Amino acid sequence: VSVSGFGQTGPMREAPLVDALAQAKSGLMSVMRSREGAPVKMDATLIDAITGLYAFQAASMALWGRVPGAEAPLNEARHIDISLMQAAAHIQAPNILEWDYVGKPPGVLNPPAGNYRTKDGFLVLTTVNETHYKGIFRAIGQPEIAADPRFATIAARKANLAELRAIVDAGTPLGLRLAGYRAIESLRLEKGYRAWGSDIGPDHTPLEAGLGWAVKFKAGIDFSGRDALMAQRQAPLSKRLACFVVDDPDVILLGRETIFRDGRQAGWLTSAGWGYTIGANIGYGYVRDQNGVDDAMLDGGQFALEVAGVRVPCTLTRRALVDPENLRIKG
Repeated sequence: VSVSGFGQTGPMREAPLVDALAQAKSGLMSVMRSREGAPVKMDATLIDAITGLYAFQAASMALWGRVPGAEAPLNEARHIDISLMQAAAHIQAPNILEWDYVGKPPGVLNPPAGNYRTKDGFLVLTTVNETHYKGIFRAIGQPEIAADPRFATIAARKANLAELRAIVDAGTPLGLRLAGYRAIESLRLEKGYRAWGSDIGPDHTPLEAGLGWAVKFKAGIDFSGRDALMAQRQAPLSKRLACFVVDDPDVILLGRETIFRDGRQAGWLTSAGWGYTIGANIGYGYVRDQNGVDDAMLDGGQFALEVAGVRVPCTLTRRALVDPENLRIKG
């Protein structure tokens, strides 16, 4: 295996090359330029790592080709030749093609994607589709911007990128903060919001999920499943969703952990995660019993979760862990 900077042939075959220079000469720093247009170097030795991976992959395939029984076993030795510039060019193939076709460095793929300063650090925005794009402006309290003719299409956003970024920047005084998908997941666990597809789905009813308050039984309005829910109200529920809290920070809840009540299996977690506000593990799951699950059963038992084969004590609660009275929501 031969690894070089510029390859074994060509006018620069004897020239040394390190990762930082490879980022510059390959154009990677131009692709990763700052909002002001200045080239940006990645501190991680990306090109070195990619080159090593490509060399390993090629050497592995060459060795595999010599294994008896291979489709076309090769008995002769193979010379693997790879350079840092080859690896750097390969990972930028789409950018290089665009640069060659347009005649200038690639622009922002989906404006207003980029880095933005917020109250508590920097926020990285990325927009893959129109739903993401519209969601950004809902988050900063200006949903009407998404329909502005200057930003209605990707081409229009690129043409008016400076104005678009200025509007996103203006969201900082309005409280635009770092909040990704995992942050939202943690917050909804603490607030008791159910997740479709795990906590609630076609196999669960609103009564079992603790959402009976959202069903208009007294309105007299018919809806699909109303008769079944009315009948279910008259009988004990065979399962009920509850919240479980594990105080031990070394325990990691992922979901699907078995629920035990008084030493007997009683269900499993449908979702779980860490609650950063309360500083504890949170899990949701249905407690099941064919004889019926009422408040007394939930409040009176000793509960535990089986985590990686070990039973861990936990506390069951039927109320939201944060703002159970919805005072912050209503305020």
